This record gives sequence, C-alpha cells and structure tokens, in this order.
Amino acid sequence: MFSTTEIEEQNVSIPILGSSIYTRSVYTIVADNITVIDEQTIVSPLGNLDNCTLSTGSCILDDAVVIWKPISIQPTCNLQKLDTFDALVTLRYVLIPEYELTFEFNPDFFQTYQRIRLCNISQGYLSTSNHVLAFPNIPTSVMLHDFLIQNGNTRQRRDVKTITLADNRTSEFDLISKQPRLIPQLFHSEDMHSTLIRSQISGFSTRSNNGM
Repeated sequence: MFSTTEIEEQNVSIPILGSSIYTRSVYTIVADNITVIDEQTIVSPLGNLDNCTLSTGSCILDDAVVIWKPISIQPTCNLQKLDTFDALVTLRYVLIPEYELTFEFNPDFFQTYQRIRLCNISQGYLSTSNHVLAFPNIPTSVMLHDFLIQNGNTRQRRDVKTITLADNRTSEFDLISKQPRLIPQLFHSEDMHSTLIRSQISGFSTRSNNGM
C-alpha cells in the first residue's frame, strides 16, 4: 500500500477564528508476492524488507506499508550431504588427496554451532569456505582437535620385542617405528625442496572464505 505526500485540499478563511488548512493523502493498494528465505529474511518487489520480520505480518517503510498474512515456519536443517571421503586431518586443515582439496577449520565454534544446531550431524566442524565437515567415527565425548592431540603419540606403531640378558633372563622393549610426515604421505617423497613437490603444492586447490 503506497501513499502520496500530503496534498492541500482547500484553504478556508474565517475572519473570527482565523484560517484552516485541510490536507489529504492518496493511497494506492498494490498486490504482489513475498518470497520467504527464513524467519529473518523476506524479499518482495513491493519494497526493501531487510528490517522486517515474517511473523509480524506488516512492515512500515518510508513510502509504503507492506502487509501480509503471518505464517509460522518450522526451522529445519538446510545442509545437504555431498559424499564421504578419506582425508588427512591436522589441527588446522583437512586434506582430501583424491580430489586435491584442502579445507581450513573455522576457529569460531559458536558460528559452527549456529550452522549445525538444527541438523543431525555428529562431530561437525565448519570450514572457512562454509562447508561443514563431519567426523562421525570420533567419540562424541571429545572434540576432534583434542582427539588428535591425545592420540598423536599413540598413533605410532609399536612392536614388542624381547632381548636375552647375560644371566638368561629376558626383557621386553617397545620398538617404535616413526610415522611418515604429512608431505611424504601426500607426495610420496622425503625431499621437501624438490621441484616436483613445489609444483604440486602450488597447484593444490584450496577453499577460501569467499563463499561455498
């Protein structure tokens, strides 16, 4: 519903009481559609509804009043599962070598909570590219980063060996084989400075925080 500015209807002068000015406004009713994105986001060609809320049923603009029938929207999860991948995970990054993709964890855990609170996702973490990465095999009682730290040393392979002492007694000891670093796992080479590895790293796709 749109209105014009005030229009002077007539100017009546009365000698004893002075003069009076009557004004009127002309209203035009226009019907159109409203698109509902979520409870806080509605769009319409009738006007800018950025500061309007769906449940109120109306919104007063500078030059119009927009009215609609209030509806209640049940909030739902707006995420969709893409696929399951094998990944290499560090405290900061998730790497999917098969598709040469890298994701960086978003350090804002409250933002992660806001994104997945309506979804049935176990161990979900938001990336800087707004992807949600889920690790369902990690116990729910511990955060992923704590799990990586707590299990960092135990991931080394241990082989129990025995030695025979001079008096024929035996003693056990653990033989710990060193796990390869991340670069050798990805590029199958120990030479970090090789031209091949540098070229592969420069072409390794990453996800920035400019959108999904």
